Amino acid sequence: MTKSYSLLSFDGLIDNGKESYLSSACFNGLIEIDRESDRVRMIKKFPKENAFMYLLHHKLCKHGNKIIFTPDHAKNIHVMDMDSNDMICVDFKGGYSGAARCIDSYVWDNRLWLFFSNRRMPVTSMDLSTYEIRHYPELTESLETIVKDEDQVIFWAELWKDRGQVYGVFYDSGYLVHIDLTCRKTEIIPAVPEGKRMTGAAVAGETAYLTERDSYEVTAYSLADGNTRTYVPDHSLNLAKGTGYVYSNIVAANGKILLVPNFDNRILCIKDDRIAFFCHMPKGYRDIEEDGRNSWRRFYSTQRCGNVLRLFPAKANMLLDIDLKEEKAEGRSYKMPPGWMDTEYYRDYVTPYVRESVRNAQCMYENDVVNLNDYIRVLESDTVSLRPIPRTEQNGRVIWRLFQ
Repeated sequence: MTKSYSLLSFDGLIDNGKESYLSSACFNGLIEIDRESDRVRMIKKFPKENAFMYLLHHKLCKHGNKIIFTPDHAKNIHVMDMDSNDMICVDFKGGYSGAARCIDSYVWDNRLWLFFSNRRMPVTSMDLSTYEIRHYPELTESLETIVKDEDQVIFWAELWKDRGQVYGVFYDSGYLVHIDLTCRKTEIIPAVPEGKRMTGAAVAGETAYLTERDSYEVTAYSLADGNTRTYVPDHSLNLAKGTGYVYSNIVAANGKILLVPNFDNRILCIKDDRIAFFCHMPKGYRDIEEDGRNSWRRFYSTQRCGNVLRLFPAKANMLLDIDLKEEKAEGRSYKMPPGWMDTEYYRDYVTPYVRESVRNAQCMYENDVVNLNDYIRVLESDTVSLRPIPRTEQNGRVIWRLFQ
């Protein structure tokens, strides 16, 4: 079976003090982490979703005693009551379709606002009292004039949100997009010289800080008068040349501007008139890179907890805490309890999946969560099996033929 830490990959997580709640990136599951004891437990499946659907939720929001799971590949918005663990589903699509992850979400004015990566999916909001869904295609219609990507991608990184104002870098361009939710207007700002391509944005006061795709420079754009200033790395950093997307994650917190790496092992900051060293990434973070998922750091979700900036990288099982006062970072990895995969996971996921496939005469495939030995284990113990199946390394696509 798949390794336990893979099954605990995060695709949406929110911290609630002592506990953290997450949506698994590899299967349909709501999981709770006790941050004091490091205990991990499965709470429940998300209703009305496929058991093995990948990347159900990308972003989570908290509103009162409720946690809202905003959809990535999920068909619904899921709202969980933290006191009872009861959950409701709200169908959000409303006739819109197309592959578009919910790149960010934001609770403001008693509504949940959803911002998608694809221009075909309009900005959407949900009333947090009635769960009424509204779509605002007019907020992204104007972006069609600067769309270059054939897949209509507009956003790809976490947005900056405050008091109804939303800012984000337009994908692979030099444009800053400002969405004003108070008056429902969108502004396209050419924030850097033509030819530069930005990857991330953070706003502090009246200044937007923008990371560049093909360099380590940061452009500071004044929202008040449009003036710009460029910050370059200190020579002592000895940063490698010719590498793109190294620092796409830029965050403003407690008066500091931090650059969190995609591929480097140092967190940087803007200090005085230059980009300087802040602290090292925690030991062990490269374990994920060696597992072939080095792009996970490109999609952080951030949460501010006093002097701590908490980062939740997607598709990984590590949480990062950056102490803004002490200037250090700590990382903690989590796994499902020993034996969980051979008991609950096998019982609640593998067995129903295989039985349904056999019942419906469906072609059965090996994948990251169910392999040939899992099929054999279920089928040899069930009445649906007509004869023992040899334990050979065969492609999952031919498993059904063994029954014919």
